[in-house]
Formats: sequence, structure tokens, C-alpha cells
Amino acid sequence: MKQFMTSLHVLPILVTLLLLYRPLQCIEESNSLGGNRRLAIELLSHKPCRKGRWDERIRFPSSRIAELVPDPKKEFGCYKIRGEVEVFKEIQGEIQIYVRSQLGTRGAPEQCSNFDPRTKCGGTGSCIYCGLCNKSPGMNELFSLQVDGERFDCDRGIDKGTYNSIEWHFCTPTLDEFLENADIDPDFWSKHGNKGQIIFQTIQIYNVSLNTLPPAKLQKVLNSGDGMIACHKLVVNYLQDG
Repeated sequence: MKQFMTSLHVLPILVTLLLLYRPLQCIEESNSLGGNRRLAIELLSHKPCRKGRWDERIRFPSSRIAELVPDPKKEFGCYKIRGEVEVFKEIQGEIQIYVRSQLGTRGAPEQCSNFDPRTKCGGTGSCIYCGLCNKSPGMNELFSLQVDGERFDCDRGIDKGTYNSIEWHFCTPTLDEFLENADIDPDFWSKHGNKGQIIFQTIQIYNVSLNTLPPAKLQKVLNSGDGMIACHKLVVNYLQDG
């Protein structure tokens, strides 16, 4: 009888815990809107950056003559840009990409999240993308430079000239990655995100290893353009559905 009475006292506590757990579980599930599906892109414009003091060696065409199209060899949310590319000087050796991503024309760069702690590359936001010459499976899934359908060969390089076989491939983040990195409330997106979110990106290609630089030196290089060989600007609208 004593054991039975103890069970009766415990039962209300268990019921209370279950009732508390259920809404918490619902909140956690509601914060995950998009799963692993990448965002779609509505292209507003893309064009080369204005020439500065940096050593421009390669220039990609603008959206007037080079469309952004879905990459048929990859998943939803992956795209490529192909057009007449001008190479002004030979390019050889390691190349890395820095993507500056921001929510407004004067907004601060987004932080880089979910990057590889070993290489300090990859991730979502304003990040460095390295290993572009690495042909190992799984490498450079977010950004890659291809020549004649193959990844850029750092040792062979690219000679000066005009090319129609150079493509720039990239993939968008998933909705969950984007919302977390941009600090956008999932509930707000559910109610007001049907029109998407306009993103301003500056794609900078460097002929140096950015990921090995100390933070202060890296910031100095990014500000000065030392080692930068190409620069391209994109204005896109991130959409949950294509």
C-alpha cells in the first residue's frame, strides 16, 4: 500500500514534466524551417567591381551578357555563371576566395559561421573559401572555379587571353543556416519572408593564402586588396522556394 501511495504522488509530477516538454519540443521544431534544403536565388544584378589599386588579372562578365543559371550537376540552390572571361595576366598558384556578405548596402559584413576549424575555410556569411584546386570529393562544394569543366589547376594555371570555358560555381546556404547567421527570427521569416531577403555580396579572388594569416594581418589585406586578382559584386534575393 505504501508503494502504491508513493506512485500516486509521483504521477502528477510526471504529467507536469510531459506537459512542459511538449511545448518546448514544438518551439524547437518551429525554429527549424528549411532543413537541409538550400535557398533559391532571384538575381537582381552581378557585375565586376570598379578597378582599384589592386592587381586585376581576371574579369568576369556582368549580368547583361552572362546569366546566372542553376547548376544541373548539383542539388537545388547551386548555380553557375558562364560568359566571356578576360584574363589580363597569367594566373598560377594557390587561389582563395573571400565572400563579403551583407544585408544592406551599408550594412556590416555578416559573421562567418559553421566554418572548418582546421582550415578556417568554408561556412555561411562573410567567409574564406580555400582549396579551390583540390579535386577531392566534398571539397569546394560552396564555391569553385572551373576551366573546361574541370576545377582550376593551380600548377598549370591560366594564360592571358579571352575564354568562354571558365565557369564560376557556387551554392547558397540552407534556410536554417541563413536565418541563424543573419540573426533573423524564424517566426518573423514565416510571417514576412515570402518576398525573400536581398543580399549584397562582394566576391574577391586572391592569389595568396588568406586562411593562414593572423586576424589583424587578414583584415589589413582585405582592406588594402593586396594579392587580390579579381572582384565581382552580386545583388540577389534569397528565396525559400524557387
